[in-house]
Parts: sequence; structure tokens; C-alpha cells
Amino acid sequence: MTDPADPQSELLAQTVERWRVRFARRREAAERNSLPANCPFTKRLPKRRHIAAAIEDGAIPCCRIEWPSWLEGCKSEPPLCCIDGDEVYRFLYTHAFGQHAVIRIGKRRDEITVERSYYEGMFSEPERYRALLTEGDWDRIRAAIAAADFWSLPRSVDTCGIYLDGFHLIVEGRRGERFHASRFRQPDMAEYRQLGRLAFDLGGLAEVDL
Repeated sequence: MTDPADPQSELLAQTVERWRVRFARRREAAERNSLPANCPFTKRLPKRRHIAAAIEDGAIPCCRIEWPSWLEGCKSEPPLCCIDGDEVYRFLYTHAFGQHAVIRIGKRRDEITVERSYYEGMFSEPERYRALLTEGDWDRIRAAIAAADFWSLPRSVDTCGIYLDGFHLIVEGRRGERFHASRFRQPDMAEYRQLGRLAFDLGGLAEVDL
């Protein structure tokens, strides 16, 4: 119950209701997102817009969201279904002024790795990085994924505010034969921003601001 005499209580109730409605629009459980047996898009995403839109809407099961144009230089990035590992997450980040990065974190048996390509500007050459991570690092990424309720989010999560700059973040995940992907447009919840911040930290970009 909110106290009508308390404006902060009323504001909190309105905020909670706004987020509840926002997530109820297209909430998809990860258990429904099983990898297709013979995915036709393992090599590249389809060019025809109506097929790409069907992937975006979830009508065609695909572990990749349609990548934005700034990822044209990252065509070597395989879809998650082609990556050897028990569990893998990929973070695709782009800033309004051209800075962007692709960070992949995965676990294969006892080995946990991070690989990333970081572009300081839209047309910059990538700075590449690869390293082994610890079980503690893996626990941190799993905790951040759980805190954001990633596996139950809709494909697209929009901001509640209005921003003149900022960043977009795409998070793709595969756990065994299940997958999920969500696009965050200027994430304004701390749990979503923490996903990007942690990926940057583990990807050797701790000194770079989101």
C-alpha cells in the first residue's frame, strides 16, 4: 500500500507499475528459446527485411539479434550456436559518438575466457584482447545476469527517459541448447548498466567509461 500523503511513495509505485507493464508486453522464458536443429543463418543474417524482422520478433528462433551497421567490421564474430562451450555471453556495445566494442565471455568445462574487440571511434582499428578468467569472475557475470533477470527479458528493452547521447547494449546468451538475446536502448536501470560495466571490466576496459 502506498501512502497518498507521501509523494515519494506515490512516485515509487508509479515507477514500479511502469516497469511491470513494460516487461509484461513481451516476456519470454528462456526455456522456450531452444536452438533450431538446422539454423539457416549460422553463416550470416538474412538480408531480406521481413525475415530479419521475424527474427527480431522471435517468430524465427535465432540466437542472434540483427546487428547494427557499426558491426560490419565484426563479421568474423560467429553466432553463439557455433561457439564451443557450455555457456557463453556476448556484449555488443555502441556509444552515440562512435565508440563501440564486442566482448564475448564463455565457459568450456573448467576454462573461462574473455575475448574482445574495442573501437575507440566509428572507423578506428580494433584493439583486441584475450585472457583467461577465474571462477570468481564467472560468478560475478552470472550474478549480474541474474540481477538483471536477463533470461526473462523481452527482446527489446527501451529507456523510460529522454537522452541526447548515451549508448545501446545488446546482450546475447546461450546456456547449453537454450538461448536468449535482448537489446537495451540507453539502459536506465542500474542492473542493466552493471552488465555493460562488468563486461568492460572483465574485457580489459576498466579505464573506459560507458
